Amino acid sequence: MAQFKILQMLEDAFFEIMAWLLLLPKTLAQVVFKPVRAIEYVNGEWEKKPAERFDEFLSPVVFWIFVAVLPMTYVFLTETEIIESGVFAVFSENKIWLGAGIAAQPLLIYLMWIELINNRPLRKSALQRMFYIQCYVTAPALLAITLALRLASTIPTAQFWSAFIVAFLIFYETLVMRSELKMRWTKAILTAAAPLVIVGAFIALIVLIVQLFRPVML
Repeated sequence: MAQFKILQMLEDAFFEIMAWLLLLPKTLAQVVFKPVRAIEYVNGEWEKKPAERFDEFLSPVVFWIFVAVLPMTYVFLTETEIIESGVFAVFSENKIWLGAGIAAQPLLIYLMWIELINNRPLRKSALQRMFYIQCYVTAPALLAITLALRLASTIPTAQFWSAFIVAFLIFYETLVMRSELKMRWTKAILTAAAPLVIVGAFIALIVLIVQLFRPVML
């Protein structure tokens, strides 16, 4: 009886993984080329019962793990780890938590930013819905910047592609601002760019302080 339950669990797990792999290209194409429909899809699925959600496309969290977390984790693998375990090294517990932590940063920045400027009462259901939207819209940009950092042959090339991908992310977040906050294009673009500007200025300030106090510390 116990063996039968184990086989049944394995069957369900294998089917779920195969369904994820089949829906991944379809979901990626939807998010990249039709981001507005992807946002509308999350909003539409939110009207359904939890068990009935995300049947046509990949769940946003699973999509984010495949498209953003696993590639980001791969960047931090050493040559030895890649040789010994291949791509399965990304499932190392320490590495995948590092990749998830870095991949979550733009997602959480925009999640907090939207909730900060949103005049509606803060509710768990609304927060989770926006989290799912951010899983969709930030994942392709994170995949692109991961590839740029991994494949760029020079620092200037990596910087160029990083700037391009940031603009790409701002465009996607502009669509979210228009959908969620009903803003005009100009205001939506400025609102989408603001958190990245604030974070960038904060990082630049920290670097400047470190540079100024380095002689003193030495």
